[in-house]
Amino acid sequence: MTMPLITRPKECVKNLDTYFPNGIDVFFDNVGGRLLDEVLGRINRRARIAICGRISEYLITPEEYHRPRNMYRIGLKDAKMQGFFVYDYQKEYPKYEEQLAPWIREDKLRPLEDIGQGIEEMPNALISLYKGTRGGTRMVRVA
Repeated sequence: MTMPLITRPKECVKNLDTYFPNGIDVFFDNVGGRLLDEVLGRINRRARIAICGRISEYLITPEEYHRPRNMYRIGLKDAKMQGFFVYDYQKEYPKYEEQLAPWIREDKLRPLEDIGQGIEEMPNALISLYKGTRGGTRMVRVA
């Protein structure tokens, strides 16, 4: 089964019903804000949601944060939503690398990479990371 990897929140919100016509069972979120709220509006019974960040709101004031409308659906759908801190699992990284590296080599997993050129690209790379204007892992080659 092929599942879309959504990397641009605005595009994702527009297309959630296309990507997930039967609702959402599992969602890993590091965007937060409107995207998370829209996903909660489409969760299935006993959905599982992992929260690892909210990059869409890192550069705005608390007054500008998205006000969730669909949080009640977690209880309504008997769903589970849990946050976690990625560095709590640092000792597991070698195991993940061992599993993921062959998938990448065998083209079963295709990471998206967005690579800029030159140190002068650093400010734009950082801004695009927080604004969600580019997709994939954002990097800048400086040498």
